[in-house]
Amino acid sequence: MKHNDDDPHIYQLLALHVLSVLDNRPRCTETFNFDIRLIFENLSFHRLTVCARMERYTLIITEKPDAAMRIACALDLNGKAKKAEDNGVPYYLAVRDKPIVVVPAIGHLYTVAEDKIGRNYYPVFNFRWVPRYMAERNAKQTRVWLETISKLARGADTYIDACDYDIEGSIIGYCILKYACGGKENVAKRMKYSTLTKEELEKAYENLLPHLDFALIEAGRTRHEVDWLYGVNLTRALTLAAKDWSGKYATISTGRVQGPTL
Repeated sequence: MKHNDDDPHIYQLLALHVLSVLDNRPRCTETFNFDIRLIFENLSFHRLTVCARMERYTLIITEKPDAAMRIACALDLNGKAKKAEDNGVPYYLAVRDKPIVVVPAIGHLYTVAEDKIGRNYYPVFNFRWVPRYMAERNAKQTRVWLETISKLARGADTYIDACDYDIEGSIIGYCILKYACGGKENVAKRMKYSTLTKEELEKAYENLLPHLDFALIEAGRTRHEVDWLYGVNLTRALTLAAKDWSGKYATISTGRVQGPTL
């Protein structure tokens, strides 16, 4: 990548990356000095002194890591976005009209869970959306992803949902913006694309939808919540009936899809 010493975005991206690595906390406005040797691709900066007033950046959220990488590279002016990591969670730094940070999810990071603790009663109608690691034993890795997204969200002033434009992608992006980003679902914009080609991604970024696709979001919320209500209540009814008959406890699982299939 060709380097222009007068390009302030280079220093802004360097600063963002170095700060996030040094203290594990992205910052948005800092004046700082570094006496450090940095390797930025094939460039060496000896005793680099960076005195930059960091501007806020655009945060783009994607559904999967591969999409994050391809979107960042497509939007970067030089086509070479920089990869960074926070606790093993990858994100990408790009420069266009302003600094851009693209961070991926790993599918659903939130799910429906019961408000009340306990399994020996039904019907159950009280529920809430919670991080998956709080509701599912095999989802512990999602915790660090949410922590990284939350930290990156604090330094942004523009939020873009670039998850897949379908029911599942819409609810994934909505939950992240609402819960992990601190209630940004009503100010976020939407990238709509069908392929991950450079031309289509650039067009989608230049023609952002002004708000999220709330019709798809409501469809996704409804499906997840109804599936959960259907499954938890029928499962508990069957389980408790079997326990009353046999005197032994054994979970008999069923649900909207599982029941007819079995």
